[in-house]
Amino acid sequence: MVSGPSRKDVTVMNTHQKRTYLVYSRGLMPEDLRIGSLYVNPANPLDGERKRFSHRNPEDKINDPDDLVGTQSQLGELLWIRLEVLGTLFPARFMRTSAIGDINKTIDALENAAAATPFDNPKQIDHLNRLENSLEFRFTKTKTIADINQAIEATEKIVAAMPSDHSSRIDPIDVTEKIVTATSSNDPDLVDRLSKLENWLYIRFQQIKKVDDLNRAIDMTKEIIATMPDDHPDRADRLSTLGDRLGKRFEETKIIDDINQAVDVTEKVLTATPSDHYNRAHRLNNFTRLLYERYSETGLMRDLNQAIENVAIMMKDFISKLGHTNQPLAYRNSGTIFMARFERTGSITELNRSLELNEKGVQLSGPDHPDRTDFLQSVADCLGRRFNLMKSTEDLNRALEISKMVVDATPLTHPDRARRLDRVGMWLMERFK
Repeated sequence: MVSGPSRKDVTVMNTHQKRTYLVYSRGLMPEDLRIGSLYVNPANPLDGERKRFSHRNPEDKINDPDDLVGTQSQLGELLWIRLEVLGTLFPARFMRTSAIGDINKTIDALENAAAATPFDNPKQIDHLNRLENSLEFRFTKTKTIADINQAIEATEKIVAAMPSDHSSRIDPIDVTEKIVTATSSNDPDLVDRLSKLENWLYIRFQQIKKVDDLNRAIDMTKEIIATMPDDHPDRADRLSTLGDRLGKRFEETKIIDDINQAVDVTEKVLTATPSDHYNRAHRLNNFTRLLYERYSETGLMRDLNQAIENVAIMMKDFISKLGHTNQPLAYRNSGTIFMARFERTGSITELNRSLELNEKGVQLSGPDHPDRTDFLQSVADCLGRRFNLMKSTEDLNRALEISKMVVDATPLTHPDRARRLDRVGMWLMERFK
């Protein structure tokens, strides 16, 4: 097994060689590296041939990491640094092509890199950290339990070289915790690794609803924020995460202090966010959602009115900045807020606005959207409410038609199927009258 260069080897390299050999590890983006900048043989970077990965045009950036795989095969050597480079280049290409195969190749390369690296080599922590990141990224794309299982299996391969008394069943949280434990308190990567552990805990909470995971994620987020000065560029994002996690815990436990903290934190972040900031739309949307959740618990009209004002600002200035994926839910949530005020005031204006927003959500959701039946049900509910108020046969017919569509799209075992069938029966009875 070939290991990386010793400290002595690196020390005797001249300035140009050190800059060339180490450039990839000094924070440059993979797309900005020329293949010629990397020594092929890290075990002996001072050998006479001074091999480097080649490229037709030295001024070109890396376009196809598969070319690098071919070079590696031709040379017939399995060196950990080359595999590490592959683990960097495939995600760079993924960002341009969205080909999930590149993420799979990233995981394969990093698995092999870790297997080829001695466990006591300092680079092993980096390999594990980047592997965990790739597994996490693939999960965000697949959203399947099968992918979680694959992630666990891949992680087990990585820890195969660990001591024999190591646990025989490892999950990504275990590995990430080991990475954090092995990271010194003054390591500049500590915050990033704590953040990844927090995210894995939150993912597991979403899967199995274990509140202890959510509690740990919240505590860890607070710990990360405590290490950041007020002017840290990532502080606002961490505070936004804290607000989101506190809001989620409120949904689970109904502890009013959590929703109060969530609203306060999110409002402070929004206030400090410039109007032209790329994240302002998302932060405004989150603040509005939390205000409505608190209103639903306490009935405070000031929260509902503030949420309505936020919706008006969102629709006027920011809705397009949420992106196509998030817009349908934003419209539906906004429609729900107007429906809440209609229920308090009885104003047909509020009801019409709720219907308009919900219909827009359906329009943008598309036939394959996972929440489309919920969006359609919201439209049917608005039409039914308006029929009860205005006695319009057109509203009744549309409410019945959409409610039937919802039932047809609802699986037999779905927990809401009975309630949706009841709605159809209710509208049929109204039309019979």
